[in-house]
Amino acid sequence: MKLVFLGTGVADWFRDTAHLGDASGVNRRCTSLLIDGVLLIDPGPDFLEALETFGCDITNVRWVLISHSHGDHYRADTLSQLADDHPIIVYGDAGYPEKLPAHKNITFIPLSCHTPRACPFGTLTAVPSTHVVEDTSEQCLHFILRRNGKTLFYGPDGAWFRADTWYTLETYRLDCVILDATFGDDPMKTRFRSSHIWFYHNSASMLKIIRQAMYDKKIADDHTVFVADHLARAYYPNIEAANAVFHPMGYVTAYDGMQMEI
Repeated sequence: MKLVFLGTGVADWFRDTAHLGDASGVNRRCTSLLIDGVLLIDPGPDFLEALETFGCDITNVRWVLISHSHGDHYRADTLSQLADDHPIIVYGDAGYPEKLPAHKNITFIPLSCHTPRACPFGTLTAVPSTHVVEDTSEQCLHFILRRNGKTLFYGPDGAWFRADTWYTLETYRLDCVILDATFGDDPMKTRFRSSHIWFYHNSASMLKIIRQAMYDKKIADDHTVFVADHLARAYYPNIEAANAVFHPMGYVTAYDGMQMEI
């Protein structure tokens, strides 16, 4: 699998400079991932511009996964613009269609958590996230994708996994793990001032615990690539600040335009 990180930031990055996101990590677009040029995860506000900037062909993007409908991960207008070019198939939680645009080129397929689904692009398993969208009935999702002999776990937004998510993960051996890395380790800074936000996102300490737990459960091993994604400007204003936290823990720090082969 070839991964292109179209965006790697959360909603606190400056919108007027988000499109300048690059390896410096001084700016970041909203988080979005392109897999093998054909499968898009999270059609947020920036992915169309990022496709062009990073030399990805929009006409090849045929399938879209939606983790949840918060505005930094999903925008109806950008999804519609993608569908204006050609038909697309969208996968997401069954509670999601209330926010989908009415478009002749969009076909929606609901996912059942923990049930592997054979798709044209591989085998997809959705698992529940601890993240919450307050104004819909949707279950926020993480994704396990098996494609071309490799297995990817995609985990923004969310924090420590639910028990049923762990049970499903224990049936896999992962080649790449992409995890939410929103928070630093100061729980009273920015977002945590709102009491309802606990366990919506990971801290650096939680990333260390999750990685070790995956090793202990034999979900991951020394060949598994761990990636810290979905970074907040308040904690990681540039790539050096992020690397200082994540590299000692065995994580690659994602940045806009980063490409990986797994």
